[in-house]
Amino acid sequence: MNRVWPEFDWQGEFADFVAEHARCLRVLLRSHVERGSWYPFRALHPGASRNGREFRRAVTRTTTLVRSHYPAPMAIKMLLKPLTVPPALTRLNHGGRSSWRNA
Repeated sequence: MNRVWPEFDWQGEFADFVAEHARCLRVLLRSHVERGSWYPFRALHPGASRNGREFRRAVTRTTTLVRSHYPAPMAIKMLLKPLTVPPALTRLNHGGRSSWRNA
């Protein structure tokens, strides 16, 4: 690509694309987790609202518990290793911060 369009910042644009894609996946995952959490919660609390304070509190407690015990950075490494991704993408995961927590 650099031969065809050398002045274009391919790596920078690709890194931006990957970051935006990861953000979208986090939003989708959060939505999926909330939807999956809602059904058992509703069974236990039939009159509760999905937008209610009690459900929000339960989701927050569950999220905190999972994040404190689930090794997301290690899971990401294990997922990406067999894919032979470019080093730039691997560095996005090892930036010293866990961007998945900011979703």
